[in-house]
Amino acid sequence: LGQADILLNLTEQELPEYIAPPMWGTWQYFFGNTRTYDVAGTWEVLQRAPVICSGLEVITERGRRVVYTSYGLSDPSSVRQTMNRCYWKSATFAVRVLRQLCDDPEGFSTRSLPAEKGNGHDRLPGNAAFAATFSRNFAKRVVNKLGRWFLRRDWILMYAENKGGKTLPPLEQYKELHAPEGYFWADPVLVEKEGRHYLFVEEYVYAEQKGRISVMEVNGNNEIAPPQPVLERPYHLSYPFVFVHDGTYYMIPETSDNRTVELYECTSFPHQWAFRRNLLENVCAVDSTVWHHEGRWWLFTCMEAEPGAGMLDELFVFSTEDIINSPLAPHPRNPVVSDVRSARPAGPFFTRSGEWYRPSQVCAPYYGWGLLVNRVNLLNESDYSEQQAAKMVPDSRLKIAGIHTYTQVGGICVIDALKDTKK
Repeated sequence: LGQADILLNLTEQELPEYIAPPMWGTWQYFFGNTRTYDVAGTWEVLQRAPVICSGLEVITERGRRVVYTSYGLSDPSSVRQTMNRCYWKSATFAVRVLRQLCDDPEGFSTRSLPAEKGNGHDRLPGNAAFAATFSRNFAKRVVNKLGRWFLRRDWILMYAENKGGKTLPPLEQYKELHAPEGYFWADPVLVEKEGRHYLFVEEYVYAEQKGRISVMEVNGNNEIAPPQPVLERPYHLSYPFVFVHDGTYYMIPETSDNRTVELYECTSFPHQWAFRRNLLENVCAVDSTVWHHEGRWWLFTCMEAEPGAGMLDELFVFSTEDIINSPLAPHPRNPVVSDVRSARPAGPFFTRSGEWYRPSQVCAPYYGWGLLVNRVNLLNESDYSEQQAAKMVPDSRLKIAGIHTYTQVGGICVIDALKDTKK
């Protein structure tokens, strides 16, 4: 056969010798640390690995090199669920790598990425391992069910002073703020206007099985007033990202249940908001966060690349010169992050000592587990990079099981936390 540019091998087998090596190599998927697709995900689940690595390798006469990686959530109770999300997400990998090749052929020739592939098992575990896993999962479900008789797990707000300028104050410094019976508060976004502080939150109403957006005022003694609802829709609302542009306040609440990213304009701060337009349509996008940087508006959001892939793993960026009126253009490197441990936004960007930081969620071993602060190294219309600067994780001593939003203005910072309390 003649030489092809690329050959995509969708099997786990090596190519026969009569096929000429393609110009840009043979591309082959990998899932976890195995070349046996039937085994993929099994050992990760049995060994309770929080994530599973998948990606694309290029095979040439010089050997193998990894050119694309993604880290997804491993479901500790189901290989099927783990791999279903993994397979749907991986359907886009070849197209993404092909785009990279077209944009930078020379760089692609030497591109090689590290990959956390796991333990190298190529055979299915025996009956004893499966039995142990079944017993462990059964026992865990029994314990969890019994625990629900005595404990309730809800999202609460926690706030602290941050006069020392720490990137993330220690969890012990925060004071707790609990919603009344029948509600929970989450996704705080703190806004300052004319010297007064306002805390916008998702207020989830259990009786209605959906959230609305409410606001609380924070006085000079850092005491927080009762919430006032400011925005309700027939569908669930959360993550009320509020920003100001040319003196007018705008809000982008999460509206993934409506398959939109919606922009609202404030007509009377902070209580009245009017729909302005859809920024994105026909998308499952969550926790959309806007940042004005070097003359452009940048929208960061976690999206489901393919139905079934989930909305925890991949961070997409869009930009425009006019966020209020103009369409948004997708970033050529989308998704700019493909890692369940750092992709999903967790609050507004903020600055420290001239550096910009992006809060993000650690959604492994489960959604809402922890919080990262990532230093932004580079953002322009062709590239993006960041690196971890700080981390906040649950603390069993405080009965905190998760943290997934961080917001700060001046010397005040607010987080939400998943708290176990006695019924």
